[in-house]
Amino acid sequence: MPTNKPILSRRNTKLAALFIAATLIMAFAIWGLSDFEKPKQNVSLHNIIFNNETIAGTLMLPNKCGNPAVAVFVHGDGPQNRWHSDGYLPLMNSLLSDCIGVFSWDKPGVGDSGGNWLKQTMDDRAILANAVLVYLRALPELSNNRIGYLGFSQAGWVVPKAASITRPDFSVLIGPAVNWQQQGMFLTHTRLKLAGLESEEIEIKAEQIRQRDHSLFRNEGDISNTVKADGMDPDRFEFVRLNYDADATKAIQTMRGPVLALWGANDMNVDAHKNAQQYRQLLKPDPTNKVANRVVIVPNATHSLLKARWFNYQTLDQWPLSSQLLIATMGRRAYASGVLASIAAWINTPATPN
Repeated sequence: MPTNKPILSRRNTKLAALFIAATLIMAFAIWGLSDFEKPKQNVSLHNIIFNNETIAGTLMLPNKCGNPAVAVFVHGDGPQNRWHSDGYLPLMNSLLSDCIGVFSWDKPGVGDSGGNWLKQTMDDRAILANAVLVYLRALPELSNNRIGYLGFSQAGWVVPKAASITRPDFSVLIGPAVNWQQQGMFLTHTRLKLAGLESEEIEIKAEQIRQRDHSLFRNEGDISNTVKADGMDPDRFEFVRLNYDADATKAIQTMRGPVLALWGANDMNVDAHKNAQQYRQLLKPDPTNKVANRVVIVPNATHSLLKARWFNYQTLDQWPLSSQLLIATMGRRAYASGVLASIAAWINTPATPN
């Protein structure tokens, strides 16, 4: 006589599998979302006076880690607050869990900081970063801590100069470019390629843009009509003009302290291979460092070292909703495999103190 037991058994197995899958998805989502929570323990607010303006920042120290190293975050481009609109949080929480403290501040004119970051040259930014380092070293609670820089993208023109003024205990750079104009042309080539232009068209159009930019940003006359025609905010235009000739070549050669420079192999903003090669040629080995300089191209990674499969876009406003939801559930797991552990291990390797 036929029986329904096998059918029920298969059905129960499917239901059990679905339940387990749903439970795992929920657990991963909760785990990812927790990475976007601001640290609450061992957190202190600091106001640093720089050029008669207040620079407001937050110091976060891990629990039960003795005298942890402290990474001073140096922002990339744009009006960044200390949290990078919460985008830093998975990285910050990952570093804290690996016994590394973090200090980050609001750029001048952003959040609680005075001034205007759009009036700064890269050298101005380097002097500010150095002032922050000096301030932190003077804090009694950090008297025995190693303190260094962790810089992103545009910080490639900031950290090398800052690390040439005062010796940090380490410098980590993510997606740096050596030359401002070369980086701009790479960005342009990538954008035109994504727009579907053929190679010959890309070269012609890119050269037209290069000549236009060269004329615009080196023009000392009245640029108001040009700015309006180009659609660029006047303050932003002035910022680009101030920094149009930025080049980190000399500063990289004089950096003090050990350096870890990383690029995502799939970087759409910076030519990873060209800039990595320049760093290999320019960085000077320092025999007093217990940690050797490292230049690394991370496979399957974006400009920010996220997993390229899901997050490889030139700007945040290009991210589809699916990628925004995915990173919210993945948290620190959105970074390329093993890269955060490698950065933490490198920072935590003791170096010769100042």
